[in-house]
Amino acid sequence: MKKAIYITCAVLAFSSISAQDFTLKQMGTMEKLGLNYSQLMKNGQSNEIRLREILEIERRRKSNLVMGVGFGGIGLLMITGGVELASQKYYDERYRKYVTNPFGQIMGGLIAALGAIDMGISAPLFVSSIKNKRKRDNKILELSDPQL
Repeated sequence: MKKAIYITCAVLAFSSISAQDFTLKQMGTMEKLGLNYSQLMKNGQSNEIRLREILEIERRRKSNLVMGVGFGGIGLLMITGGVELASQKYYDERYRKYVTNPFGQIMGGLIAALGAIDMGISAPLFVSSIKNKRKRDNKILELSDPQL
């Protein structure tokens, strides 16, 4: 039994298994960004650290963008629904005219206010996504042209 464990450990130690390799998804992301993975890895090991930084910045950028779109969309729907709820009228037979529901106005105003808060949350997420995109592009330029 011990012999099998030693043989397994030796095979794993001398095999080409490496935790430092990039996944297929990461390689696809680098290809979309216009980075030549194999050429950059031939130039030096320090490029791997830079590539990982670029991938991390890209991941944060996408995450912020998705969250910003989500909050923005929900906020827009809440504002629209709140305004619709607040502006509803019904016909009152006693007064023989259309009147508004005070409870509906209060609830509609609260929902619209929450929607505005959601829209306010989405703005910094969009700004952060734009900043991360600039940072990513600058890192790519540094990687492709080391004199910068």
